[in-house]
Amino acid sequence: MYGAMLSPFCIFMYSGFMRAIPYELEESAYLDGCSPARTFFQIILHLFCR
Repeated sequence: MYGAMLSPFCIFMYSGFMRAIPYELEESAYLDGCSPARTFFQIILHLFCR
């Protein structure tokens, strides 16, 4: 029950975080040769977990 109630809030918070990340971080990772999956797991996810 708690998972169903908190899931929309968590999605809302995570989407707000994703919008706040500058596009330049993703672009610089692409220029360095990162794939989209590697960019997500090594850059964006680490920023979220800080």
